[in-house]
Amino acid sequence: MTRSERLPVLLLGGYRQAPAVARSLARAGYRVIVGVGPHGNPAARSRFAGELWHHTDVGDVDFIDGLRDFAASHDRLAVFPLGDSELLALSQPDSELPPELLPIMPASETVRTCLDKSAAQDFMTSVGVSPPETRTVRSLEELGAALAGVGVPAVIKPDTSLATIAGNKALICSTVEEARTAMPEWPAGASYLLVQEYVRGRRHNCHLVAESGSITARFEQVIVRTDRLDGTGLCVEARSGVPTEELWELCRRITEGAGYTGAACIQFLMGEEGQGIRCLEVNPRMCASCAFPVHCGVDMPLATLEAALRARGWVVDRAGSTSGYRRGETMNWLLGDITGVIEQRGAMSGRDRIRAVSRVFGSAARADVHVTWSWTDPVPTLVMFRGLLRRVGSAVLGRFRR
Repeated sequence: MTRSERLPVLLLGGYRQAPAVARSLARAGYRVIVGVGPHGNPAARSRFAGELWHHTDVGDVDFIDGLRDFAASHDRLAVFPLGDSELLALSQPDSELPPELLPIMPASETVRTCLDKSAAQDFMTSVGVSPPETRTVRSLEELGAALAGVGVPAVIKPDTSLATIAGNKALICSTVEEARTAMPEWPAGASYLLVQEYVRGRRHNCHLVAESGSITARFEQVIVRTDRLDGTGLCVEARSGVPTEELWELCRRITEGAGYTGAACIQFLMGEEGQGIRCLEVNPRMCASCAFPVHCGVDMPLATLEAALRARGWVVDRAGSTSGYRRGETMNWLLGDITGVIEQRGAMSGRDRIRAVSRVFGSAARADVHVTWSWTDPVPTLVMFRGLLRRVGSAVLGRFRR
């Protein structure tokens, strides 16, 4: 297959990485179709979007039927799920995707294992990769025993990335009372909670693409800051690091053990004080900051798509660099950084707020690449900032109405 054949690729998921993926694939010669759900998709406003497909929420019972109908209007259609909700929708045993639909994702069983945090940890252990020491709890009453088991402070997180604790990915606490104050009710959507040892250290995200277990593209991102004061949450500032071969050996164990084909973002903590390396998560998809490796010379969206096509017997030449990349480059996600400061302003003193705002805009000014911004395709980012301005405007108006 040559790219000049203009294989249509449907992007599912209105996430911050969607515009970067659309740009990458369109520039490589693929025809990009942007899926637009009830909450929109910033890539729909990209100049690289060749077509839009409006669909129901991916969690709706009729979503797969709608996807089948859309696929039937094409001789062949690649569907590229960008987030966990979309991956789960396509990986369900009863999805029964038609043969003309080519899902750009790991095997369905692998996806389900990775997105179940307890099952993922069991798999890590089976291939010699150490997760943090963990206890699982199925009621708030079990928290005390779990905290005593792993020690304090501890990290509490839901069993799935689709659930949060009071809007946060994780909670750091030292007592049951502290946990219950932050989490008075059981988190919606969580079947169980993981209570994990707190590991001090720098987080490294290993972006990769694998084919039949062999890593064919790689990029290492060192997290400098997240959108949360305690270091949990989403990355807003990072740098491209020299590959840490010890980490990549652990990645190899995971991909070979799973016979993995597809993209993954494997998160590690480089523990201090003798805690060693801990594997936090195996995300069965590209990282949301995939614009970063593209900027540094590793086109992860393109490598992901073409690895999936080769796995299905398509003849596709490898394009560009898949392992060498520029080190020491910096990345910023300005919208996430601003949102984090706004959401946590109540926990900061006036002086801390000034420092936080200075840090936000200083990081943005220094960055070599931004997660969403492109000078040649600015509209998607402007659309995302419009949403932030509406939130701020509503909050200001609410104050005046009181």
